[in-house]
Amino acid sequence: MKICLYIPCRNGATTLPEVFAAVHRQTRPPDQLLLVDDQSTDGTGDLARVAGWTVVRTSADRNGLSAARNVAVAATHAAGCDIIAGLDADAVPSPSYVEVLERFYQTHPEVVGTCGNMRERYAVSPSDLWRAVYMRQHWGDDPLENPPILFGSSAAHRVEIVRRVGGYNEELRTNFEDTDLTQRLLRAGHRLAYVPSLVSEHLKQDTPDSVLRMFWNWYRPAADLAGHFHDAGAWLQHRHPWIWQDFASRMAGDASMPRLTAITAALPWSQVMRDVHLLAERSGRAVDLRPVVDLAKAVHEAHGFKAEFVLWLSDRLENVLKQCEARVAESLNPVVFSQVREFSLRAIPRRGYWHDIDLSMADEASATVARQG
Repeated sequence: MKICLYIPCRNGATTLPEVFAAVHRQTRPPDQLLLVDDQSTDGTGDLARVAGWTVVRTSADRNGLSAARNVAVAATHAAGCDIIAGLDADAVPSPSYVEVLERFYQTHPEVVGTCGNMRERYAVSPSDLWRAVYMRQHWGDDPLENPPILFGSSAAHRVEIVRRVGGYNEELRTNFEDTDLTQRLLRAGHRLAYVPSLVSEHLKQDTPDSVLRMFWNWYRPAADLAGHFHDAGAWLQHRHPWIWQDFASRMAGDASMPRLTAITAALPWSQVMRDVHLLAERSGRAVDLRPVVDLAKAVHEAHGFKAEFVLWLSDRLENVLKQCEARVAESLNPVVFSQVREFSLRAIPRRGYWHDIDLSMADEASATVARQG
């Protein structure tokens, strides 16, 4: 069995040395080492070549994570490999990673795709802990047949099968491409597996702003494919209720993990602002999102949230506003604003749910208060 290990990467020079070192310590070395340089500007390609990796670069008119994965599939097929195994540029494989992968495919010829158990190295700060709990890239400690997602950070497939189903959907660009491929494989009747003994370690570290942005990037494509961004009416009917339902479920989960509550509270507002900005952008317009920021502050103040928290929340939403801001913007659709107000008043607890939680638990919140005196 011939196995290709590949890394699709844009600007990964910070974490790649540790990943390369772990790959070179494998008890069973990969047959092909391939790095797909997705338009990096930090010397990623040169770093990989020095480490002994074959480097293929995406083109200016065909790039993004999905395209990079398809470039890897083509190169792997040309090299005559049976299995193509992907790693993120910040995922450090355990020493037996490739050995475990080979043994699994040899003993399970009916399986065409797998993913492994990527654990978080950093899960202490509220942001990293929130990612570890709510954006985990594994399915726990037990094997699982036909998981709904083969996480791209550790997904491995039989090369010919990926080619047969058409590879990755390049219209998805940088997110949801792994879920989309998984679903197509399942619909085609193929067998997939989660292999918890296939262990890697995630080096990512987040801030509140980056984890909120990443969450939106993760979950927006599915709604997009379902037509929920077709127009404001479709968004209000489908996507907007989901945002607040998702918030309620995570708020319930936070009951046993109070260090997560600050980021959870910011989640629906961040989602709404980014969604509305995208809707307007696609219609060739720009929309003034300031009323959403002001509404968020007013609702939380009225519900008895601490001033420190409202300040922290405002800081997060101001950052979203900067990313979405346009010089000339139209007024926010009054129907959209009314619905956001109605849902938020129903969803956010009225009894000061987080009032007694010490915000020193969130280092970022304390730092914000200190900066602003």
